[in-house]
Amino acid sequence: MGALRFLARALLASAPLAQSDASLETGLALLKAGRALEAAEALESVAASRPSDPAVHYYLGNARLRAGDAERALAALEPSGALEPDNAAAPLSLGQAAGALGEFDRAGAALDRAVRLDPGRARPLVEKGRLALARDQLGEAVREFARAVEAQPADPDALRGLAEALFLTRDLEGARAASERGLEVAPLDRGLLACRSRVLCRLDGGEAAEQSYRAALEAGVEDAEVHFEAGAAALRNGALPTAVARLRLALERDPAHGGARFALARALARSGSEEGREGLARFRDEKPILDEIRRTSPRTAREAADGERRAFLALLYLCLDAGGKAREESDAAASAQRPAPAQILEAVRAAVEGRWAQAVPAFERLVASEPGHPFLRAGLAWALERGGRPEEARRQRSEYRRLLGEGIR
Repeated sequence: MGALRFLARALLASAPLAQSDASLETGLALLKAGRALEAAEALESVAASRPSDPAVHYYLGNARLRAGDAERALAALEPSGALEPDNAAAPLSLGQAAGALGEFDRAGAALDRAVRLDPGRARPLVEKGRLALARDQLGEAVREFARAVEAQPADPDALRGLAEALFLTRDLEGARAASERGLEVAPLDRGLLACRSRVLCRLDGGEAAEQSYRAALEAGVEDAEVHFEAGAAALRNGALPTAVARLRLALERDPAHGGARFALARALARSGSEEGREGLARFRDEKPILDEIRRTSPRTAREAADGERRAFLALLYLCLDAGGKAREESDAAASAQRPAPAQILEAVRAAVEGRWAQAVPAFERLVASEPGHPFLRAGLAWALERGGRPEEARRQRSEYRRLLGEGIR
């Protein structure tokens, strides 16, 4: 109800301001149309001219949040909550923004306040469940999503969250029940279709799983996890061509999916393929890279703005022959709020573009400046091999393995 109260006030306020400050109406229209960045720019001037209006600050904060700028969203949402402390809308959004920045204690306190102010609504509890998932507190996530379902039994977000949390805790029967209950409410919900498909593939992999997988694809689900679970089920059932096709689809969508890479290598090896045998042998070298990608992938708005982190991810994707993902992360590193150091971008971009005469010296300079970093060695080995210097590449790969044995710094 809090957001509706803000909206009503903002719309009422906009009528007398039609000539003097049309930016308010423009900002609200842009926000409704999903053009969050433009909405934020329009609402910024309104907030400056109306510093005592909680509604304007609230919508500015939400526009910033939807545009992916959680830090500036917090700056707008704080005065909104202070100006109208009995409204649940601002602390709810503030909790989302703080959670996106990794400020989990602050996020939890804001969401607790939203729950107290609006106890009969599922949304604050859903956000608490999502926060628990971000903190890897699976049991807490299940409890919060279950509370959300209890508050509003037909809320698709609550049922989806509960199904996903139960799946992660390996309560497959509970996850199936929650996903099917959710699909009764929202039959075309992609998240619920994806979750049900993964659950059924994990449970038995039979005809029901096949039907659920096809239903998810027909609805436009392109989640790597859905293809992975379907491929793994086919592998368990001995349907090797089907397993290979589905696992390749998973890796197209997420080249750093370690389970899919290993399962694909196993499926190909069982088929007698040399590619499979080579893949299983390579997996020993790839697994530390996959683990590091999983550990360092930008999960928060603050990390996503860190160009050096993005450039490092691009380097790791290069080592997995995932050129598309490497290019994507390299471009993000250049446009980040805190760009990557020029020497890292120089090496990564040259490699992404296949300019080995520039890539190899660039990686050599990085290794010389930080000789104990294993993944810089891996990047150099990768560039040397593709640049036609296999003997030097083998030496660098050997050094990479030695450094891994001493632990990743």
